[in-house]
Amino acid sequence: MVTLTANESLPALLGQVKDMVEIRAPNGELLGYFTPRVQAEAEMYERAKALFDPVETERIAGTERGQGRPLQEFLRELEARGMPG
Repeated sequence: MVTLTANESLPALLGQVKDMVEIRAPNGELLGYFTPRVQAEAEMYERAKALFDPVETERIAGTERGQGRPLQEFLRELEARGMPG
């Protein structure tokens, strides 16, 4: 990813943005999109939340607690199966 450094006026302008916005040149040409960090973080948390079922998490915690094993043991098993560890 390339990083651009904003001039003095851009942070004030983009600081007003609350949702994803198109950025266009004065001639109307689309330059790109800007998503405020707060919105991007909120979207990330929503996607992560959708991956987890609280009921299933509690079921696993109640039925599988203490059944784990050390990482080194797991890696040895992977290597024995021919998988890189």
